[in-house]
Amino acid sequence: MPSAERNQLLALVVHIGLGEDTTWQGYTPWAVVRSCARAVEALLPDLTAWALEGTHEARTWALALAAYNPDSWISLGVDVVQLMPGIDTATVHLVRHATSGTIPAETLIDTILASDDDLREYYQEVIAEVPQNRQARQLVLELAVAGRL
Repeated sequence: MPSAERNQLLALVVHIGLGEDTTWQGYTPWAVVRSCARAVEALLPDLTAWALEGTHEARTWALALAAYNPDSWISLGVDVVQLMPGIDTATVHLVRHATSGTIPAETLIDTILASDDDLREYYQEVIAEVPQNRQARQLVLELAVAGRL
């Protein structure tokens, strides 16, 4: 399968597993959304193993999925640095916060947003409106979508 198709497939799978961050309200019963999130979370160990082999798409989407499932990620004992060769330090720190379930400092988020006007606009219009404990994971997801992980 070509890289672009792998990327699209993994993005779709991860998006199916976003749980409360999907657009499920009014369309799908919560039990179904939660069941999908659990099923996708169960893929994290295998996706991480594939990512550790060096496949770029697997690295990107394993990190995005890990941001939504920090407890499962922590249990794997993998450091995000292993999946982020050549990625800037600020982004590594943000992903580390998201995958550990901690809230990053505003200065770190500002550093990430400083280099991308579109991402900054999306953050201000959408991500900044969600509870603070969900902002880092949503920002990591947007970095994955933008190809910055």
